[in-house]
Amino acid sequence: MGCGASFQPEDESKDRSVEVNPSTSEAIFVVPPIWVRSAKLTGISGGATKLFDAQVDGKVIGLKASSEVRLYHVGLKNGVSAVYNDHRNKVFQIQLVYEHTNLRALGDAKVIPGKQGTTTMEVLCFPMATTPVAKGNTAISPSVLNVISREPLMLCREYVKWSNDLTGKAEAHRAHMAELVPENKPELCVKHCLAVRKEQFVDRTFPEEYTSDGYVWARPCDYLPPRTIMNQSSSLTTVFGPSILPQHVGQGDLGDSWLVGAIAALAEDSSDVRRLFLHPRDAATASREQAIGAYRVALFVGGKWTHVLLDDYFPTLGNLPLFAKSTTSCRELWVSLLEKAFAKVYGGYNKLVSGDPLRAMEILTGCPTYRYDSQFNSLSSTKSFYPLLENYVWGGFPVLMSTPVPTGFNDKSDMYFSAGLPMGQVFRIIDLASDPNTPTGPIRLFRLRNVSGDPSVWAGKWRESSSNWYKYPSLAKQCMLKSTGKKFTNDDPYSFWVSWQELRRYFSGCGVVFQLERCYHYTIQNVFKKSATPAVCLLLQCDEEMQVGWGIELLQKGGAEPQALPISLVLYRAFLRTKVTSPKKTKAALKDDFDLEVCSSDDPWNPSKSFCFKESTKTSMFHRLSPLRSPFLLVPRVASESLPSDVKFSLSLWTTAPTQNLHVTLVSLPTDSEFFKNTPKAGGADAMRSTSAHYTTRPPGTGAIKEYDGVTLTPHGVLGNKYSIPMP
Repeated sequence: MGCGASFQPEDESKDRSVEVNPSTSEAIFVVPPIWVRSAKLTGISGGATKLFDAQVDGKVIGLKASSEVRLYHVGLKNGVSAVYNDHRNKVFQIQLVYEHTNLRALGDAKVIPGKQGTTTMEVLCFPMATTPVAKGNTAISPSVLNVISREPLMLCREYVKWSNDLTGKAEAHRAHMAELVPENKPELCVKHCLAVRKEQFVDRTFPEEYTSDGYVWARPCDYLPPRTIMNQSSSLTTVFGPSILPQHVGQGDLGDSWLVGAIAALAEDSSDVRRLFLHPRDAATASREQAIGAYRVALFVGGKWTHVLLDDYFPTLGNLPLFAKSTTSCRELWVSLLEKAFAKVYGGYNKLVSGDPLRAMEILTGCPTYRYDSQFNSLSSTKSFYPLLENYVWGGFPVLMSTPVPTGFNDKSDMYFSAGLPMGQVFRIIDLASDPNTPTGPIRLFRLRNVSGDPSVWAGKWRESSSNWYKYPSLAKQCMLKSTGKKFTNDDPYSFWVSWQELRRYFSGCGVVFQLERCYHYTIQNVFKKSATPAVCLLLQCDEEMQVGWGIELLQKGGAEPQALPISLVLYRAFLRTKVTSPKKTKAALKDDFDLEVCSSDDPWNPSKSFCFKESTKTSMFHRLSPLRSPFLLVPRVASESLPSDVKFSLSLWTTAPTQNLHVTLVSLPTDSEFFKNTPKAGGADAMRSTSAHYTTRPPGTGAIKEYDGVTLTPHGVLGNKYSIPMP
């Protein structure tokens, strides 16, 4: 931090010199080259993020002057000695005595006179940070710790000076960029910084000033340790580390467990996370922009995929990111960037204090969700809802569970504490196991991911130490548990098993994300005209059986939230007839009659067989299409004879098949068409006309988001008209 001065010691009798004996001190193992958070890190805060990203010698030795002083020595393979302060808001001034000579002080540490044949270092240790102290030719560790003084962080004048300097630096940076690029347009600012190269990008459109009280806005270059004491081969920051795992997501001090839980649920598949950071142009451009502190995150907002442009200023406290961050290394920015992207969309970090994890998943995946709370909590859920839930899990859909938020009054906090479950958190079901033929009846087990607490303290009937695993070895085999003789151990320390009864007892919410595997996502800009009819309908023909989904999302008008309307999606099944186009040629054409196939309902995965309208700003449905029943006509509906003004909406299409197997033609229907009346049969193929619209497409894998204009959902309208539908 650049804080080298000392402060006056407190008069505390508990602070004293103590000898450090590595053979008796607690030792924990850290996996190089990155830090990992583990349930086995006893003595260190479960949510602590270690800032020092370097090769370690396998030990972190506790330096405990008293029960109130939690300091840990970190020995590094390159001969560096460092100290980690596990307090959240206390600064310690300490002296470390080494039985070595010829040591070099690092960072803000300084050598002070001491006993002959030893070296004594004095240094300030800031909260939740690893501070470099000394470097020798070989691995070194201290023999004596002396706590000189302690002080609350906000009263430490070195920290206050450092934070004031950074705040002034951020303000000056924003003002300087405003002079260079008067237009408050981030893209122009990025373009300028790329041209100048020495300038770092700053996002002046972010809804918070970088002068917030209580914390300091800083870039990684301000709070990360210098590269000279990090891995020499590594850059200062990176978006991703060697791996992306749910347990790498740490919440921080912001009450946004709904968002952090959704990010962790998404990280079950690392490709889903990586896709959000794909640059719309190419990887080389992404690298150049990240070098100037500019990052792009793709989120589904406003009915379409949008690249949210960000800088890398983050709220910090005690030399660490204050809010969401990677638990492996603060060099990895993907968790902090995702949270900041939501903060920009929502209007600031303070707007993230509460929210719906399913809404977060919709923004992260672009896919619809549905909350099954009432079905899950109903008395008949074992027979009616469990089979449905099982199908969703085996189908690969993210299924999220949540524990209730503590209210402070009759909130059963003691019950959850005794069970070892954190309250107000999000969990994802990642596996199932069952034995239907036990003497006591069927046993159904669920494997949950818990990244917000310590899964090893789970005290349920199917905890690791439970005798039930020996009583039902077939379940232990299904759950891939390993027997150590005394107990079964879980191969995944961040997950635990619960029974169906425990799931219903402890969890209050259940939601499903209908995310198709390898999904193509198309979004069409559409409008309900004053006549309450859509500008664009979809004519679909499939060449193979496939699952297809559609969705409506009403869009904002003039910055105001859209007003809920009675909307619906209606799918008709059309019939083909042969049309003679010349004495020797025929072409498939549409018969005049259409039959109602399905209509959207409250549950997207279970559409209705009759007309159903939902008073909402969005609705969706999925249906399996067969080439034997093709073609189909999808008609967006609003249950009204007229509207006061045009209502813009986004029409989504999700499919597992590329467009060479699903032919989609954009068509318009006349205002008086029978398709806008609630009749199970409708006619009017002759009045149907091809129409053009603007749409975006997002293919699976590494495909980037692209925009097109056309009459078919294929680039440049390659397929053209499949049927004899005239242009208007």
